[in-house]
Amino acid sequence: MIIPNHPGPSAEIFYEDHTPSGHANPARFDSTWEAFQYDFERQNEGWSRQAFYVTDYSAVDYELITDAGDTLITTHTQADAFVAAEDVTFVAGSAVKGAMGRDLIGFSTEADAESLQAEYGGSLVTFDAVTESTIAELANR
Repeated sequence: MIIPNHPGPSAEIFYEDHTPSGHANPARFDSTWEAFQYDFERQNEGWSRQAFYVTDYSAVDYELITDAGDTLITTHTQADAFVAAEDVTFVAGSAVKGAMGRDLIGFSTEADAESLQAEYGGSLVTFDAVTESTIAELANR
């Protein structure tokens, strides 16, 4: 999948002493929930994460687009659109979708996350509060 060709949040994860999916760092994703799922699996295998970056929707001029009845959020893959995942508030499971359905949409400004949540639902969660259960719920939507 060519990430810039699909809507929604993107993520990159760097691992020490490992080649994710058989290629050089970083591991790249067109979905934040898929990145978390991948990271949980690698941590369970003993991998050490160096950095986890996500799209910062507070730092970009994003658009919401309606397509076939779904509300989609635009993708932003330029370097200055990313921020450390630990520094955002995620809107999880809102009506706004990305390439892989409902997702975790990150905002470095909590008020921006609250604004999206107020209009499109979902819950607010921090990086440390995202669990394998959170990811399983998003994967099944």
